[in-house]
Amino acid sequence: MNTPDLQALMSDLIADASALARHEAEALARHRDAVQARWRVARRTRTLPELLRHQLDLLPLTRRRLADDHQRRLQLLRRLLDRFADSGQVSPGY
Repeated sequence: MNTPDLQALMSDLIADASALARHEAEALARHRDAVQARWRVARRTRTLPELLRHQLDLLPLTRRRLADDHQRRLQLLRRLLDRFADSGQVSPGY
């Protein structure tokens, strides 16, 4: 692999790793926001059945957020691994 190709590969790998790190940081921020929202709801609740109902109401949003985060994480990891495989550094079967 010549130097310009190697530099382009390294640049792409760094960009992909940065995108993955940025996604993880944003996912953590969304998780923190969701926990804060649950605490706000819990503080306003007066009875246990009401607390459970409100927390259960939030479950579909939580599941969807976690599934979306996981799907995006897999896309980013695949792109990074594909780039390694294209460079010959990792076998394509990862």
